[in-house]
Amino acid sequence: MLKISVYGVGNFGFALLKHLSRKQAIRKNFTLYGYDINKQLVDCLRTKRTHPLHHKNINLNKDAIAERLLDESLFSVDIVEYLVGKGLSYRKAHDITGKMVKDNLDKNRKISGLSIAELKRYSPLFDKKVKKYLNAWASVSRKTSYGGTSPRLVKAQLKKWRGKLNA
Repeated sequence: MLKISVYGVGNFGFALLKHLSRKQAIRKNFTLYGYDINKQLVDCLRTKRTHPLHHKNINLNKDAIAERLLDESLFSVDIVEYLVGKGLSYRKAHDITGKMVKDNLDKNRKISGLSIAELKRYSPLFDKKVKKYLNAWASVSRKTSYGGTSPRLVKAQLKKWRGKLNA
């Protein structure tokens, strides 16, 4: 028997679980497990058998979402990874990035608005390439380890699971 576990259920995980549960009704050869740290989400999945975002009366404000994605502090992990890639220890990269993000939030400034000289005050390892790390698409695309959010990896997983489920 195949055991399928989906961690961090979220929207995509729930959709996958829902799709797999339909297949399970046809074939009884696998067991599904969904895990998430969000207690409300897990309770909703258990009691209502539906994800809270799958209700028809939910409207997403795409403009508000797009506006929030302009908050460059969202990409602090990417900046840490940039510095680690330049040879800095994770701890130092985390401290530098935290200070930079805090300073710029306090001054209501964007990191992308800093000059190279201003960036280098935080770390001499910064150069103009770091500004390429300050957008959502680049952030998602850089997550290339197994289970990452890179569009290439997501497409590969979708293809893999479609193949397995349609076999």
